[in-house]
Amino acid sequence: MSTLQETSHRPEEQGHKTRPWMWIAIAVVAVLAIAGIAWIVVSDGTSDIDTATELANTWAQGWEENDPEAVGSVLTDDGIYINFGEVVRNKEETMQDVRNRGARVTEADPVTDLTETDDGTFTYVAEYTVDGTDRFSAIIEIELDGDFVSRLEWLSMEEITDS
Repeated sequence: MSTLQETSHRPEEQGHKTRPWMWIAIAVVAVLAIAGIAWIVVSDGTSDIDTATELANTWAQGWEENDPEAVGSVLTDDGIYINFGEVVRNKEETMQDVRNRGARVTEADPVTDLTETDDGTFTYVAEYTVDGTDRFSAIIEIELDGDFVSRLEWLSMEEITDS
């Protein structure tokens, strides 16, 4: 007849020492897992396309409202604005440019068809009314740096005429 021997599964009772570093490692992994879950919950889930569209619309609305601060709010501090070859080198200079000529833009349509290019920049078509009557369509390219525009360049523009 065999006898059942009672065995313990506790490490210290089997002659093994509990290793404090193991508990520290488990705690670190748990904290990182919780932080990762928290980041997912806190993240607003917006894509770069959504961010670029929002920034492009803020830019356009800022010009329409002659609001230098709104236009500047989309740029990084050293953001570059290129207006048909004329380079405006940072946020402050861009805001001054709005002060100098922003009142001429009397209407700016919302951006709807923004696309990402192979090199990670974004292009869109913007339509503006200048001086109350002249309508223009422009192709604009933007480059993001996080949640801000690091470069915005007008690539082309043509007048919209009634056909």
